[in-house]
Amino acid sequence: MILSVGELNQNKHHEIIIRALEHIQDVHYAIAGDGELLNQLKELAIKCSVSDRVHFLGFRDDVKQLYKTADIFCLPSYREGLSASVMEAMAAGLPVVCSDIRGNRDLIIPNKGGILVNAEDIQGFKRAINFLSGSADVRRKMSFFNTNYIKKFSLDKIVGKMESIYSGMLCFKTEGGPNR
Repeated sequence: MILSVGELNQNKHHEIIIRALEHIQDVHYAIAGDGELLNQLKELAIKCSVSDRVHFLGFRDDVKQLYKTADIFCLPSYREGLSASVMEAMAAGLPVVCSDIRGNRDLIIPNKGGILVNAEDIQGFKRAINFLSGSADVRRKMSFFNTNYIKKFSLDKIVGKMESIYSGMLCFKTEGGPNR
């Protein structure tokens, strides 16, 4: 099962995964989130003859449990910062298929933790999903990689880096550096 977590809006671009499912057999897609495009996405799933495999879960407060039921996490957004849902999926050990945009590039190491795809490339998403769906071994390797790699983004690591930066700035200022 593929999982996406996010608001149902134009930016999140869920429709590309629904369109890709048209060309993928035996894969289900669950979307946790609510928003203005719910009815439009449901209609698209019917039009693409995949409505029996697309599951709209609405807003959920048990997302961490949903990650445990999924095989692959997808985020086909047009723009993101450091996506909390991608980081949560990585921490849960999911391989990630996502759009090749700045925020995602900062998190996903291609072919180690996931696959980056051009946001408009339906065939690219189809190939990535088919590849990962068909290879439990690759999913296992990406899972292991992601659960370890995401630790470098932990709060403790970030706070430690910030403290080091601030400490360096204070030392610079007290040692006669430029006064701004």
